[in-house]
Amino acid sequence: MTELDRQIRARVDAFVLEIGDLVRRAALEAVSEALGKPARSAARDKPPSKTRARGNKRSSSELDSLASRIVRHVGDHPGSGASEIAKALGVATRDLVLPTKKLVSSGDLTTKGQKRATKYFRPKR
Repeated sequence: MTELDRQIRARVDAFVLEIGDLVRRAALEAVSEALGKPARSAARDKPPSKTRARGNKRSSSELDSLASRIVRHVGDHPGSGASEIAKALGVATRDLVLPTKKLVSSGDLTTKGQKRATKYFRPKR
């Protein structure tokens, strides 16, 4: 497969993901209207995630930017969990996994707890 083929495939995959999201939103709105409820109450309360084609990775500048936002948020709100941080930063929780692992391994963040109960803190220096 050539590089051009890979780029075409990545764009098609991104398009398919976007269409899928639009169809889901349209279905939620239709169900909400039928039930007489506002559309937002029918949807889960999670921030919209940017669609990236499968296999496309975030650039190092994107990861660095997100990491600095995480550190700043944890500094202002010690003991925040991943879901709280994601909601405050307007990103999906899964998008925090890599930057938080790097921040913990570099010593910029410390943790208490395990799995879903993990809370993040800035180390005292």
